[in-house]
Amino acid sequence: MEKNKSVFQQVLSHFTHEFANGDIIRKYAEKGFSIREIQEHLDFPTPSNQVHEIAWNHLLSINQILLSEPGSSQSNRYKYIKEISSYGKVSFRKVRIEDENDTSGSWTVLKCSTQELESSLIDSDAVLFAQIPFGLQRFREPEQYQNILSVLSERDADFIDNFFVERREVYYRLNPRMTRILIQLSKNDLYHGNLYKKTT
Repeated sequence: MEKNKSVFQQVLSHFTHEFANGDIIRKYAEKGFSIREIQEHLDFPTPSNQVHEIAWNHLLSINQILLSEPGSSQSNRYKYIKEISSYGKVSFRKVRIEDENDTSGSWTVLKCSTQELESSLIDSDAVLFAQIPFGLQRFREPEQYQNILSVLSERDADFIDNFFVERREVYYRLNPRMTRILIQLSKNDLYHGNLYKKTT
């Protein structure tokens, strides 16, 4: 009985935070805000783990973050349609969206360099993903991981440290913040991942 009550309270808590802040969290996650920066913009206090869960799942759903190499599989994007029955019952239906950011197709794999990263800031139309190993490094190479955090600004270090918490490598679509972070790490010989550039 006690266990059921605990599960119910967790579900209720998650629903409450999703209802109160879900859209705001997704909006700022898309803009590249860190978990802490998102929390600063919320009207209703939400624990960092719940902010992370909503932000992470949203970035996965819009293909901002990929769990496998770009082009390795068809990535589908979904949205949820709210439906109300004639009896007033609310339900959500999952619908596939034709994704303008489809990650299938042809990709060129490049070795990351400061020059390549800087050129991506100029060419805003380029679709570039970076191999992000931070989630693995924090566990496998803790000293190297601390070196990575130490050369970044406090806010950028906070973004990396509180966002890439899963013990896995991911692929992140470059935006100005991640590009800035990788340039800084590349200049300090602390980033050697691949870049994936979509070819038209």
